[in-house]
Amino acid sequence: QAGGALERQLDLQGSAASLIHRHSHAAHILAVAFVGFTAVLIVTLAAHRISGGRPTGLAIADRLLSPPASYAALRVLVVVLSAACAYLVFKVGDLGAQAVWQGRLQHAAGFVGPP
Repeated sequence: QAGGALERQLDLQGSAASLIHRHSHAAHILAVAFVGFTAVLIVTLAAHRISGGRPTGLAIADRLLSPPASYAALRVLVVVLSAACAYLVFKVGDLGAQAVWQGRLQHAAGFVGPP
C-alpha cells in the first residue's frame, strides 16, 4: 500500500506514475498469492499428519485429505505457489527499484539531490 500512498501524495504523472502503479498492483497480487500459499501449506500439513496415521479430528478433513493422491497434489501445489510467490517478490522489488534508481520519482517530485 506504500506505493499507492506515495503515488497519491506526490500526484505523479506519466511514466513515474505508471511505474508506481505497476509496483502497487504487483504487490496486491503478491499479497493474495501469499494468502493462498499459506492456506494450501496449512492444508498440506494437515494431509501430512493424516498420512502419518494421526487424524486431525475433523471428519470431513480426514476424509478429504486421506487419499494419497490428495496429499501428492497438495505437495505439488505448495511447490508451484512457492515459486509463484518467489517470482512475485522479485517482480515487486524490481519494479520498486526501477522507480527509485531510474530517477523517475525524483524527477517527478522535483528532487535535485542532497545538498
